[in-house]
Amino acid sequence: MNTKTIFTLALCLSVLLFSSVASGQEKSENLFPTAIEYSQCGQFEQSNALCFQMLEKSKLSKKKKLEVYSLICQNYNLAGDYKRHYQYLPFTMSKKEFKKQVAWKLLSEQPGETMRRPNEDVSVEYTLDSCYYEGKFKGCNMLVPVTIGGKTERIMIDNGCAQYCVANETFVKSHGLRALDADVAIKGSAGASTSSRFAIADSLMIGRLTFYNVLFVVLPDEATKNPVKSFDAIIGANIYRLVGEMYFDNRSRTITFPYVQKDADPNLTINWVGHHYASVKIGSDTLTMMFDMGAATTVLSSLYYERYKDDVEKSGLKDTVRTVGIGGTKYEVGYKMPELKVQACGGEFTAHKVSVQTSSRGFAEEDFGLLGLDFLLSFERAVLNIQKMYLQVY
Repeated sequence: MNTKTIFTLALCLSVLLFSSVASGQEKSENLFPTAIEYSQCGQFEQSNALCFQMLEKSKLSKKKKLEVYSLICQNYNLAGDYKRHYQYLPFTMSKKEFKKQVAWKLLSEQPGETMRRPNEDVSVEYTLDSCYYEGKFKGCNMLVPVTIGGKTERIMIDNGCAQYCVANETFVKSHGLRALDADVAIKGSAGASTSSRFAIADSLMIGRLTFYNVLFVVLPDEATKNPVKSFDAIIGANIYRLVGEMYFDNRSRTITFPYVQKDADPNLTINWVGHHYASVKIGSDTLTMMFDMGAATTVLSSLYYERYKDDVEKSGLKDTVRTVGIGGTKYEVGYKMPELKVQACGGEFTAHKVSVQTSSRGFAEEDFGLLGLDFLLSFERAVLNIQKMYLQVY
């Protein structure tokens, strides 16, 4: 289930790349592309350091200041520092618009999300919950045991829930989450929008890891029901961000959270919404695809179809493609590729019966598709670290 949660109050950053020039002020302004690059690699402190340097040492145009402050806000938001995000938000909009940002104000007043752990490795077993539609197997979701409100449930984990965990109203009430009085709009992967609000889990546990003040987006019950796989709650990328390294052993079906975490070169990037991207080699071309553990299977987007239309229409079979997510199910005429060979993150993977979408469904402009959970599960081992932005498969 691909759940691309878009918080509509989020800031849209206009990215401008410009050539090096001679003057001192313009040289300082040319730090901006580097600041953007740091942000895309998840190095938010380094990105903001360059932004503050530009604001201090350069006489920037009004337009450039807006871009710099927007990047600062984006970085604090993606890092989960909602207090400082709200502090700099007035520099990105009019006073009238700022007064409307009730949800951001409430988030800024909450205690920060934190984690406590023992000084040793922590492991939990995961289970795979199979997805079916009209009797046909459609892949799996990954579930881990989560203790919340005194109850232990197996809950799906999904970094595609880009900034927060997700739960429906029934789950929130039955598990004692604390609601915040601010409405937000959520746009799901199927294109539908639904009203929602925030709630906080004062604490939750995964194994012997304890998380505090965990933010949830709360959806109406009907928005979490669909014909392939319904859910009551999802553990989102805010938990991934706190834990750092996650070691997946697909032979024993365990996830280990190492106490001593390794360094590795980043090979993932993050966009302004918080989605994670990998460079994927298909044939002789290297493309950008979103890595989404909530997507049961790998999918190719309409951008892929547009670029490789002749090959798709020659090799693929016309089919009805379903996009299932928050807010409903979308159907469109598309294609199924019998198989697709993918090289990414140190491994080679062959996906079968890959759906190819032919019309836009809300992917970002750079998305050639989703690299789903089937990719990670096809290897014996995988290491994912959203803090340091890398994924390695073996």
